[in-house]
Amino acid sequence: MQQKLTKSERILLIACLQIQDNQRRILKALGEPTEGLPESSDAIEILSRGAEHFYENALGCLNARLSEEADITTAESSQILDVLDMYRGIGDYIGKNPKDGEVCKHHAARFRGFDGNNESRQQWFVHFAVSRRGLYSELKPKGKESRDFNSHWPMSAEYGRMVKVWRQAKRPTKLTREEVLAILKAADEAT
Repeated sequence: MQQKLTKSERILLIACLQIQDNQRRILKALGEPTEGLPESSDAIEILSRGAEHFYENALGCLNARLSEEADITTAESSQILDVLDMYRGIGDYIGKNPKDGEVCKHHAARFRGFDGNNESRQQWFVHFAVSRRGLYSELKPKGKESRDFNSHWPMSAEYGRMVKVWRQAKRPTKLTREEVLAILKAADEAT
């Protein structure tokens, strides 16, 4: 069961975590042990963004960016995680079939992230889940592709069409070639 926190509760938790962070820094500067006073920047970011999915892992601080528009609901988190699961399945297929040019060369065969201008909450969630929490690390862009999951183009509609097809797969984690091609075809279909 996901926790719900009001803005006031989130602000109070953030203030407490900031005090804890300050105590940790002072003790560290004095050369004193800091066991039991973990660094809480992740928890602060989770609370400030309202990422309910991560509340259980890191109730913490928040910065001044508490706005309803920035909140990421459990439903939104689930949709994003479905996209990541789908791309994990596609990636597994590609890993086992690297010579399948039709799949490997398709423009939607690799996860491109979300648009930083229009889908910044989704982009932040993916960046946080992958880069900070270590989830779905196989989807992290490598080398020159590293863009903090900014697709520079709105992707939600395309991903939505793809996930709809992916959910129909018999085994969404063990996709067949036909299933992968059907998912990729959905990316090309304009609504």
